[in-house]
Amino acid sequence: MSRNHCPNRTVIGILNQNGTFAEYMTLPLSNLHVVHESIPDEIAVFAEPLAAACRVVEQGLVQFRYWDGEECRGGDRVAILGDGKLGLCIAEILGREYLLAQQKQQQQQQNGGGGGIAPHAPILFGKHEHKLDLVADSGVQRRLVKECYTDEMTQEEE
Repeated sequence: MSRNHCPNRTVIGILNQNGTFAEYMTLPLSNLHVVHESIPDEIAVFAEPLAAACRVVEQGLVQFRYWDGEECRGGDRVAILGDGKLGLCIAEILGREYLLAQQKQQQQQQNGGGGGIAPHAPILFGKHEHKLDLVADSGVQRRLVKECYTDEMTQEEE
């Protein structure tokens, strides 16, 4: 797995650099971007988590494979933990990538490329049904954490 980070880097609020809750912080002007006045703050705040979600795909960290005429593997199985902003963005992006891989596999089948193994849909685990519903059409499977416990697990806790 290739990474593109400098080992001497700093990350605002995470690694060797004060974050936005510090009394003072500095950052390069190139880190600032003007948000057009037509974009509400409620939407603009998703720019960074969406960019982070897209980076998962750009780095090739997850592979949804399909039948290529010679070889087929089901690809990676992906669990996304948490239905916060970043989890939802990753679910939306990876769900769409999964749908593209599924579509490619179906096209190969129609063109006589063989059956192959269907790619695995990513699964988003979260605590809030109303948040999970936000990605219902993205191709990702959704699971409420509280429904993942078995009866045996519940009995052990009591």
